[in-house]
Amino acid sequence: MSLMDAELNTPEGDALDIWVTLVESYEAKQFPISAPDSIST
Repeated sequence: MSLMDAELNTPEGDALDIWVTLVESYEAKQFPISAPDSIST
């Protein structure tokens, strides 16, 4: 079974949740996205 097919509330589902959290944290630190500039009128 693939990790991406993991059911909620199972050890595999928990592992997937941990990986998603780690990847999101890494991406936020390594590739920050700044807020867009407002349009001046």
